Amino acid sequence: MPLQSFLTRLIWLCVGPVVWLAAYLAFERVHDVRQERDQAANRLARSLALALDQELAARIGALSLLAQSPLADDPAR
Repeated sequence: MPLQSFLTRLIWLCVGPVVWLAAYLAFERVHDVRQERDQAANRLARSLALALDQELAARIGALSLLAQSPLADDPAR
């Protein structure tokens, strides 16, 4: 076996695991960032839905109060 071939194989044997580790860590980082972004989007959606629910509940409460008022049926008012 020529020396150049031997050294090339030796270099690839030494560098190969590091390349695989870097690829794995990059994949994991992308996965973690995507998961964090999805969680943030879910929190934002829940917050928006809660704010809308509270706004609608306040309006429904005000309209219910107006509907129950005996003064609303008085044509003089």
